[in-house]
Amino acid sequence: MSDDSVSDADDDEFGSDPGHGDGDGDDDDDVDDEEEEDEAAVWSQSPLYVSVPPSLADAALMFGAPRAMKVVPAARSERHQQHWAEMRKAGTSTSDVDAARHGIAELDDDDDDDDDGDDVDHAATAVATAEGEASVDPGCAAWAVFWGGRCPDCGNVTADFGLRSHAWTQTGNSCQLPGCKSWSQGAFPRLKQAPNGSLVPATNGGVPQRANLSLHLGELARTVVDWIPDPDYEGNAVFDFEDWTPIFDANDGSSLHWHGVAYQEYSKQLVRAEHPAWPESKVEAQARAEFEAAAIEMFAKTLTTVRALRPKAKWGFYGFPANPYMPCTAGDQPQCGYNNPAAGAQLRAQNDAIQAVFNASTGLFPSVYLPPSPGNWPGKQFEFVNAQYVAAVTAEAVRLATVAGRSAVVRPYAWAFYHNGTTTLSAPDTRSVAGLAYSPPLGNGLVLWGDAEAMHTQPLMTAWMTNVGGPALQAVQAEQCACSRSQCSGHGACVSGPDHAAGCDCFPGYHGGDCSSATGPSGE
Repeated sequence: MSDDSVSDADDDEFGSDPGHGDGDGDDDDDVDDEEEEDEAAVWSQSPLYVSVPPSLADAALMFGAPRAMKVVPAARSERHQQHWAEMRKAGTSTSDVDAARHGIAELDDDDDDDDDGDDVDHAATAVATAEGEASVDPGCAAWAVFWGGRCPDCGNVTADFGLRSHAWTQTGNSCQLPGCKSWSQGAFPRLKQAPNGSLVPATNGGVPQRANLSLHLGELARTVVDWIPDPDYEGNAVFDFEDWTPIFDANDGSSLHWHGVAYQEYSKQLVRAEHPAWPESKVEAQARAEFEAAAIEMFAKTLTTVRALRPKAKWGFYGFPANPYMPCTAGDQPQCGYNNPAAGAQLRAQNDAIQAVFNASTGLFPSVYLPPSPGNWPGKQFEFVNAQYVAAVTAEAVRLATVAGRSAVVRPYAWAFYHNGTTTLSAPDTRSVAGLAYSPPLGNGLVLWGDAEAMHTQPLMTAWMTNVGGPALQAVQAEQCACSRSQCSGHGACVSGPDHAAGCDCFPGYHGGDCSSATGPSGE
């Protein structure tokens, strides 16, 4: 999630293709100004896929999100309003009250083992963001922009573009919620490399099958109440743990801090020690079974534990479901990741295998960061593939949330930069991210990772937000506001399903095809 540097391990997020994440990112990211103006003139009018250039409309329509459970921004409770009033009476500063109302905090894990301080990969960070203000016109609150970055007392630059529902986060060993304390996200097992090069446990057994689960859950229960003091907190609470994933074969990264292959190797090492005569195939199968069973249980029970203590928060893990960009099929219109017929089926099967994690989540927070130039494709083709990628990752998150059978929001993480960390997103790619990541009724927001303060201090970021990011985000929300008012009486969000037929998802208190009928005391 880092906006400071992009490690080699982070590049593994998109696959091992040598044309991927090479760091140049120059050829395909520069978009002619005249082309940008032409494409910006007419965007898709689909209520689901907004702010999409005409050249990407076909790709957008390929990924209609299924209409499922009703998920709308929750109104602040009466107890919340009393809490804010009491804080003001007690003399709490306006900034602290505002931070509490937005319910925002992001904390780094205090485990500094094997961290030289230069590569800020946030391998163990917890994020909490909020759901906007209750006073906002609900038609405009149906889609929210959340900041995710270090921004102490910097204000909210999204307000410069009239974005009505917004929040931001800050990173570090502190938090914005009044009275909160930093935490370590429990005691997830981690490995480290000993001076002689061997792998040894760094914390809690090193791998999930050797971890003390009770220790981890107890630490969570003890500390989460300090991290989120308000028991009625309604914002997002996102675990950012990236050292390993519950999918054994997906742990293929070169770094211990991002899905490291070391977790596969150490797991096999443990099995070999117990069964030295076993063939390698049997060792690997046993290691996979032990690792995945323990890992899935740990992730699922992590969520159920914190949900029991802060039940109104939207709990989930950053980067779930996974966001594979590669591999791609050959041809003029390559199909990549989830869209690749063969690879996509395997990826969905892997997600199905860890469905217990999604069942325990009340928020799904996949990443839709874009690579700088996968395969060195021409610009237009690159934009088409990027649009497919964002839509497919979001659609997979919606599918898993639907299967889970609970009201879970889907809010992808985006970044102003391509994954080389130096080139800002082009206008077409920004519009794809802003529009295609919005998939109501489940997908009702976007987390924009980065330092909001940088928007005011760095010329490159200021130019991007002024000319590209701000207008794109504003357009998505304006489209939703207009559609809500014209199609849903201002009392619901516009949605569409696989058949692309427009409809409304009514806010609490309203029902009917256009959400014009108030719900009575009996619910009728």
